[in-house]
Amino acid sequence: MSNWEVAEEEGQEACSERDARDARKVCEQLGIGFHRISFVREYWNDVFEPLLQGYQAGGTPNPDVMCNRFIKFDRFFAHARALGADRVATGHYARLAHGSVASDPSSASSTGNSAGQERSPVPTRLLMGVDAAKDQSYFLSKVRQEALQFCDFPIGHLHKSEVRARAAAAGLLTATKPDSMGICFIGKRNFADFLEGYLPQFPGRFVCADSGRDVGEHRGYAVYTPGQRARVSGLQTRWYVVEKDAATNVVKICEGSDHPALFARSLWTHPASASWISGAPPPELVPGRPFRCHARVRHPGELHPCTVEIETSPPLRAGAMRLSFDEPVRGLAEMQAIALYDGDICLGGATIWERGPTLWDEARALHRVGYNGGSEHGAMAFVSG
Repeated sequence: MSNWEVAEEEGQEACSERDARDARKVCEQLGIGFHRISFVREYWNDVFEPLLQGYQAGGTPNPDVMCNRFIKFDRFFAHARALGADRVATGHYARLAHGSVASDPSSASSTGNSAGQERSPVPTRLLMGVDAAKDQSYFLSKVRQEALQFCDFPIGHLHKSEVRARAAAAGLLTATKPDSMGICFIGKRNFADFLEGYLPQFPGRFVCADSGRDVGEHRGYAVYTPGQRARVSGLQTRWYVVEKDAATNVVKICEGSDHPALFARSLWTHPASASWISGAPPPELVPGRPFRCHARVRHPGELHPCTVEIETSPPLRAGAMRLSFDEPVRGLAEMQAIALYDGDICLGGATIWERGPTLWDEARALHRVGYNGGSEHGAMAFVSG
């Protein structure tokens, strides 16, 4: 499957071409067929343009979550089924727990296949991969149940080292191939440089979150995200992004990676963004009843215990989920993907709409002069601008 067309850079062939070549050779080794399909236009329309719009609006959208939702487990899945595939297997580091199976005649007729078409009346569950360092359930948190019921993740119960050992034992040429990291179509380029090629940026100002003082120039708000290191010319200490304003092209920053302006206790998801693996929200998640679970706000990232509540007011937030974390969470960003878990079961995902007050906001609201002291995530100190 190809999602991106890119010219060769610095004499190096595009990663998609290398992957296609390697896949073809592995198929030849295994004695199975090789079929290639392009979804370049679909990827552009369903993933890349919304990505650009999100960054332009000041958010931090995740293209991998969108790609899994709209391309791999939608367009590609439908294409594979139309070719006559009974099931679709991918190399994701996650696990699927399929329910009991019953015949589904409607599924058979809709795909044109008369045999092997069965659909479970019990929803398929998405579980974290056994290899915690490689677990990809976060990226799969918005995939539709209709696709997962006909999918398999055959390496989700293995560690990466075991997969490589088995591939080597089978003599597969990809056994020692380097891991795929980051967004493939960007290649060797810096993400900010790549983004500027499609979303021109204009210099703006870095402003100290503590004092409001102008501390230097930045290259354009869209290339920064909360929690990220902000490199400011002339400043010797480490500064980090607190928030950005697309309307004014101002990026607020703070000194120190443990500054309380980087931590918040709550967030709201976009009312229309929730997607549940089972096809419906957990029965316990109803308005007026707190629901306990864990949340992951980035990959890789820890699981944060939290309480989820359905908002009923004010009207603009009606239907949104409010997440209250047991401990403050660092670097929450608007439009960031968030995945919810019950143990090792991924319940589904949503998109962050709004971050709650930071610890620094809370301190200012209480008219505190300074912040002196340690917390669960380390000692903090304010440095005036």
